[in-house]
Amino acid sequence: VVKAIRTMGIENGSTNQWKTARERNRLKARYEIHSRVNASVNSVGGRSGCVSKTNITTTIITSCGASHNLCDATECNTDATNLALEELNIIVRYVHSVISNDLSSFSAVALARHGHLLNGPLPTAALAAPPDTCAKFDLSKDNISKSDAISKEEALYEISTMLSTDVTWMLAKAKQSTTTASGASTRPSSQSTKRGPSIMHPQPTTLAASKFGPDYVIMRLVPYMRHLRLRCRRELTLMEYASLLGRHGIVALLLQGGLDPTIGNECSSDNNLEGRIFSGAQADLASRRVMTLFHSLRGNEEESKLGGIDTSCLVPLPMWSYLVRSVIEMRMNGALDDDEVESVNLHQYPNNCSLCDCEAHSLIKFGPPCNHTYCEPCMWNHLVSHVPRCTDLGRNVVNCPICYEEFERFQCQNRQNENTSKRSTRMLEEKKDSAETLPMNDMSIQDIHHRGNQQENSIPSIELRQRRRLVSLAKFMNLPATSAELKSKKKNKRRKDHNALAGTWEEALHPVIHMQQSREVRSERFFRSVLASPHLAIGYMDAGIDVNIQNIYGQTPLYVACWKGSAMVVKWLLNLGADYRIAANGGGTCFSVAKKYQRADVLDLLENYAGETYNYYSTTPSRIKMPLLFGSDSDNYKVSLLIDPSADHPGAGACIVDNALSEIQLKWLEALWQSLPVLDECDKVIGGDASKKKAEQIISGLNKSSCVSEKSFFRPSRSYVCDAEEEVQTMLAGCVSAARRALGTAEKWKKVSMPKATNISPPASVFQHIRFLNYAKPGGILPPHVDLCRVDDASGFRSTHTFILYLSDCGCGGDTVLLEKLGQPNVTAISQPRKGRALIFPHLCPHSGLEVISAPKLLLRGEIILDLP
Repeated sequence: VVKAIRTMGIENGSTNQWKTARERNRLKARYEIHSRVNASVNSVGGRSGCVSKTNITTTIITSCGASHNLCDATECNTDATNLALEELNIIVRYVHSVISNDLSSFSAVALARHGHLLNGPLPTAALAAPPDTCAKFDLSKDNISKSDAISKEEALYEISTMLSTDVTWMLAKAKQSTTTASGASTRPSSQSTKRGPSIMHPQPTTLAASKFGPDYVIMRLVPYMRHLRLRCRRELTLMEYASLLGRHGIVALLLQGGLDPTIGNECSSDNNLEGRIFSGAQADLASRRVMTLFHSLRGNEEESKLGGIDTSCLVPLPMWSYLVRSVIEMRMNGALDDDEVESVNLHQYPNNCSLCDCEAHSLIKFGPPCNHTYCEPCMWNHLVSHVPRCTDLGRNVVNCPICYEEFERFQCQNRQNENTSKRSTRMLEEKKDSAETLPMNDMSIQDIHHRGNQQENSIPSIELRQRRRLVSLAKFMNLPATSAELKSKKKNKRRKDHNALAGTWEEALHPVIHMQQSREVRSERFFRSVLASPHLAIGYMDAGIDVNIQNIYGQTPLYVACWKGSAMVVKWLLNLGADYRIAANGGGTCFSVAKKYQRADVLDLLENYAGETYNYYSTTPSRIKMPLLFGSDSDNYKVSLLIDPSADHPGAGACIVDNALSEIQLKWLEALWQSLPVLDECDKVIGGDASKKKAEQIISGLNKSSCVSEKSFFRPSRSYVCDAEEEVQTMLAGCVSAARRALGTAEKWKKVSMPKATNISPPASVFQHIRFLNYAKPGGILPPHVDLCRVDDASGFRSTHTFILYLSDCGCGGDTVLLEKLGQPNVTAISQPRKGRALIFPHLCPHSGLEVISAPKLLLRGEIILDLP
């Protein structure tokens, strides 16, 4: 990542220097946030990104003004003297940004710098009278001052005003009643309006009333904020503040910035109130589990304690905002319930968690219909385990961990509910339009799910599965074939709602699934979803997809799911009629790849749907057995350095390895190549179907001394294979190890240490995705270029070197030349194509292929990691 940051700067010669610098800063900020969260999660006894209570505290001072009932001096016993004026001004600016809904203020760069100040309760102060410099701070005119405060009192006064629990319209009525009773005129005089600052509209009550209604503010919001001050000795956190104002887009950005949504669930341990803080280990575990799921962290030291978290499942940001708001609503329920209990008899009703039976001063309450109570860490632990496993796309992901009743949304009638209703109506209309054009529309994914619940162990008949497949295929075929066809039919884009909430997977995935897509784009994204998001894959099946589609490696979605061990996706694909008998390029099947990686649950599903034990070699008789391998310590390898490793050249360390494979192994690779389908024919001209005139123009622009003919523009045919069962990787491991020994990097590979719990290590040999290039006709060349790296799906490591294995001798021409620089013909080294020779060089090394005179020229190309960073 550090190398990537360095290469993204303006030193790479980019003309758009401002854009590259901005992208570099953003990448660096995201890396810092991820590193900080990862270190906090893996640390022992530390909250994820949490700021100690002694670092950010709350100051509450008495207010004698009747217009602002901020708090009372007895409501808190802490101070904010350890916060500097600059830090208070930073907090003030972020609170202003929440009020104005300025999402640009919560960038990754800003949160990487100031996240530690925002990851806790907000400081506040209610002064006896506003400082003289606060006359400019008037929220009633929507002219929030962007200038910094010049004193701590002024900064604290601004924050306290925005955290006031006064209800503006009730104060106005009370003032009007008092004035009427005294017989004074209700019309303000011109003299009175010139004295002092105008009446301020407290926050967040004013904004919350306009969004959620006055009843919600009076019955829930204000009592909750006062409960926090009286019983919990704290103020709202910035994440709570944004969520209560309906700024859910800001909540998502705060989560991306590394802020912890579980902070704020502790209560004061004041003996007078008989409060108890939740167990430190219990709250710490919940925090670490939440941050692990959100940031998709791997390699935790205590993975056994974090068990049950599917970090491969990507939960959408609108759903995370909904989870945060739901827990806040449960905090409200528990706070209001505590106040009612205290008014009767506090000791008569002990607060015990219904799950872990811990005793705490303040518990959260799920609400109707069950009204179960439990500690907040238990609820977070339930959510991070349940949400990734919720396969019913239309069911609310927040449910009671005891009785599994669904959460009844937010207890308010507001515009948020209206927007949700409109969105649900639009989704139903789209489904209705789809149903009018398609037969057999009753066989949707939701229908499959409900029938599966009724008959958990039953397997649908072949006819029913094929019917479902045809329904999904019919929906898929209604899409435009290509992106060019889509543009001709493109409609106006819908405006993105940054403050949207998603309580179900269907709502969260609807904007992604039903966006305007072509068949080629949907197919590509469907393959990605099989690897990254099972719920998105299920949504694509419901929206319409060809479940038996194959990628360039011949893999079907079912094959990829069996390879990666996603039993959930495997079951849905089989229910939708996916064919488990389709083999990938090279002859691998769903059974063989599942057996290779010991996917017992996947094998059980395949055997149950196949009806009998399946012999996975029976359908691939042409697949020859892999020959015996060289040992890694064999002396047959002959390594020759082309460029010295210490040279100041992008190709430093380039080398060739002769006798990389035995003759039997080379014949096996050649037989594998002959069994593969050809993706690109060699008679196509480079750049597409170019005309002869265009080819002549290209030739005339080249150096005439190179004697390049028109045939030089014929490209090689390509055949792709994914070595999922690691046969080619095992075969080439000795060759790669010999190159590492010659370059002096073998010892570094022996010392590489990965977390024992995850056992994730970089590939020791060639990456699994490889391709064969065949120059069947004379005249084929490769223009000068540099190669791109490939990311290993399992470990996340990036390749460093290009690996080329020649499978045929080329008597004349076809040499691979390593250049000094792009655009300059200076040749640094040359590698002649010899059967059994491997060429290894860094990706950043400029290179080209000379014209092939003696055809054919056959080679295998892949990527490797030769040296660890």
